[in-house]
Amino acid sequence: MAADGHDPLLAKILGDLRKAKAGIYTNFADGVKVSEPHFRLSTGVTLLDYAIGGGLPVGRVVEIHGKEATGKSLIGLNLIGEAVKLGWIAAYLETERAPTVDFATRLGHVDPDSFIYINPPLDKGGEPQPWTLEAAMDAISEFIETTRVTSPVSDGIPIVIVWDSYAGLCCKSELLLRMDQRDAMGKRAYTLRTWFTKEVQTFSNQEVLLIVMNHVTANIGNPFEPETTPGGSAIRMFTSVRLKFRNGEIIKNEETKDPKGVWVQWRIIKNRMDQPGRTSRFPIYYADGIHDHEALFDFLWERGHLGSSRGWVTWGDKKYRKDDFLAKVAADPNVRSVLATHAKQVWDDKAGDEPEVGVEEGFTTDGSET
Repeated sequence: MAADGHDPLLAKILGDLRKAKAGIYTNFADGVKVSEPHFRLSTGVTLLDYAIGGGLPVGRVVEIHGKEATGKSLIGLNLIGEAVKLGWIAAYLETERAPTVDFATRLGHVDPDSFIYINPPLDKGGEPQPWTLEAAMDAISEFIETTRVTSPVSDGIPIVIVWDSYAGLCCKSELLLRMDQRDAMGKRAYTLRTWFTKEVQTFSNQEVLLIVMNHVTANIGNPFEPETTPGGSAIRMFTSVRLKFRNGEIIKNEETKDPKGVWVQWRIIKNRMDQPGRTSRFPIYYADGIHDHEALFDFLWERGHLGSSRGWVTWGDKKYRKDDFLAKVAADPNVRSVLATHAKQVWDDKAGDEPEVGVEEGFTTDGSET
């Protein structure tokens, strides 16, 4: 072996290539170091962070898709909040004109004055215009360029952009058609693919994490794959992580039986950072958002790792009723930390058996719904 770790033939070839085109050719280990993520962003859901491989990778594109009311916008605002906590630059591009300040503060747990909201383009008279796919992409590109070029103080600080959502947009040419006309098939996907091809290297170079929210729609005419996501294969191809959310069990008030929350089941469809296919769930309460401590408890409780017996939890030399122990977990960060460590150990120990360890009813092994 040569001194640099290569066999003599490879070292000779690399040497000649570097002379011909400096900076283009290198060995794999040195090449991927440049694009490896230097930062990770927590989702606010500990189990999901573990499953992805340490949080969402900065410098990459992430897609979160699911049907309506599955917590996509909520998790997007939580991601904004997590970025703000770290002192990062955060921006929210919302195309459905739906969020409110109350929603952001009460459920998303983020200060609405701590991040940038990207408004739709204005006409010559200063009136907001409908969002189009091209306008959204231009706004994101301009935001990154302006932040990095005109604000040198931002150098080295990661940028997090939540795009909510891609499915709510059409191309500019579609707006010019009559309601009974239809634009060329696949135009949105083609436009998005072209933009990603140009910008994906910028995301990596400028430490930008782009999180794209998307919807699940009926795949008309395909009985073998009844559901799909807008954007065709363009988003799938350029994402490093794809997450699918779906509604699970309704959480009801024990006295009134009124709904007070919902369990959201998630599955990692694609993961370039770690193992795909893992799945679990977390609860969203309509009063105050995600309860991460309850997701940790549920994960261990369902797998029998809390000495559970007929509604009792064994913790140390004491026994607690399930609800009393949940209250203890919520109030004591040390207990939450122990549960989080144990949950990670359970998943790591079972790594060879995934995704069966965390399979929830309603998902098939390829991530589609049953």
